Amino acid sequence: MERKIKMPRKNTSASGKRAEVFATKELESQGYTVTRAHLSRGAADIIAWKKDDMVVRYVQVKFQSPQDKTNKNRWGQPANVNMIKREFEEANLPPTGQGELWVWRSNRGWIKQEILIDPSQISEHIWKYIKENNNGKDNKVSEVQGEDDTSLDAR
Repeated sequence: MERKIKMPRKNTSASGKRAEVFATKELESQGYTVTRAHLSRGAADIIAWKKDDMVVRYVQVKFQSPQDKTNKNRWGQPANVNMIKREFEEANLPPTGQGELWVWRSNRGWIKQEILIDPSQISEHIWKYIKENNNGKDNKVSEVQGEDDTSLDAR
């Protein structure tokens, strides 16, 4: 009877940490101030911002092993990408928060850098919601001005 030998698993935590360090260095080279959430269990492994930029980048970093032959494109599959996107949505990022997924493969570098939550889209969505829930009224300053303004001038 032949016995199968199990190969020891590679330490994915160490590989993931290494990918986070690469991401940190990449963002710092672009002028961002970066903080890492060590042993992150939340939506983002890295938070990055620039002094004069309103957008705060929340980055989830994943490591894809080149030895993973059965699932080469794990983080390109819609179900996995949507799982990360849901984590960002549940984390209630601030209105200027941008949720990103970065995937590192040791033999190829960054194979994916995708924005999953875009603050400009959220702003449009919020504006649309406000308009819809305000009976279509725009409430612009010009519409508010009227009789009250003229009565103030008469005083």
